[in-house]
Amino acid sequence: MLITRCDEPIGIAAPFDERLLGLGFLRWIAIRLFQAGDLSLGQVAKVFGKSKQEMMPLLSTLGVAIADYDLDEDLETLHLPEGH
Repeated sequence: MLITRCDEPIGIAAPFDERLLGLGFLRWIAIRLFQAGDLSLGQVAKVFGKSKQEMMPLLSTLGVAIADYDLDEDLETLHLPEGH
């Protein structure tokens, strides 16, 4: 079923069953949760049946950032007090 708002598609609804899971739904959800910061690299690798080392290039191929940090914040942390 296609879900729309003001005639614009916003989502789909499908029966949640073994067939859907077999099509890769769990893997898709795992990647989305990893992107949101709700799953660790180890946890998403487990869903895929891979090691962390095997998972990193796969995530990169999918365009998923493996690390997310703020460079400016890191540089500020490294700032030495004046006089040193």
